[in-house]
Amino acid sequence: MLIILFVVYAVIFNFTKNHYVSFAVFGLLIYLLYKFGKGKAVEEIQSEMQEIVNEQKLRQQDEGIENNNSKLSDLSDSELSKKLDELKALYDEQIKKEKESKKHEELREKLTSEYETRKIEYSSWSIIFMSLEDIQKELERFYKKDELRDSETQEKPYKYEVGQHANEALAIRYGIVNNKKTIEKGYVYERGGEKVHAPEKDRTKYVPSKNIRLRKLKKLEENKFEVELTEFGNRKAVAIHEIGTEYIKTFYPLDESWFEEQKALELVLKNNGAFTLKELAKFHVDAIIRSNKG
Repeated sequence: MLIILFVVYAVIFNFTKNHYVSFAVFGLLIYLLYKFGKGKAVEEIQSEMQEIVNEQKLRQQDEGIENNNSKLSDLSDSELSKKLDELKALYDEQIKKEKESKKHEELREKLTSEYETRKIEYSSWSIIFMSLEDIQKELERFYKKDELRDSETQEKPYKYEVGQHANEALAIRYGIVNNKKTIEKGYVYERGGEKVHAPEKDRTKYVPSKNIRLRKLKKLEENKFEVELTEFGNRKAVAIHEIGTEYIKTFYPLDESWFEEQKALELVLKNNGAFTLKELAKFHVDAIIRSNKG
């Protein structure tokens, strides 16, 4: 069998002259043989079962016995019944396999959809050759992740996505800077004008993070939760999270009297875009100091 498969692959490669393309075509061929081969087996079993049933009916008709030229005529009644029972068992097994194959195909499509929805890179070939058990485990992992994400209270933190608005709200209302450290690569030009990376010229740079890790403590209102910012000393905050999404839309102050007391600050800084998160956080600190002095 292995020799036959090797010969088939060699023939495909002889036409394509490319191992990647040959492997893809070979994989598709195996998949199609696997898929359509099952249907044929069931049809053959049904045909054999029908032949036995016809033979049994013929034997029940006295006038048909003498002219019976069936290929099953040499079998005794008990042997015929035994063969029919064996075929029924085989038929049931094949039907079971076909149902599993159909389920397998449905789950493949479901997993593909999940990867695309979650913007996860994947290989369609890897999904085709994944076992049913592995696909179920992967889907279960996604569902457990979603369950944690959407829980009203969480035993462990979850990493959500945030945008500029949420980061700025966190800086203005809490004085928290949600930046991440990145390395800006440095380069030099060698003789001949070739640009090469020079690690000694790398610079550390801080940019607004696109994620934040937090833990929901309790639900306050629809889509509004008291949370614990686990990456910032477990500070408490109020986050707006729409169930079913990966995003934290914004952060509200713990005490909404902030909106009235710091109305001027909110008006000037909100959606301004002229300040860094660090500068916005400093405005918050200065406002709190002034309030305490007052």
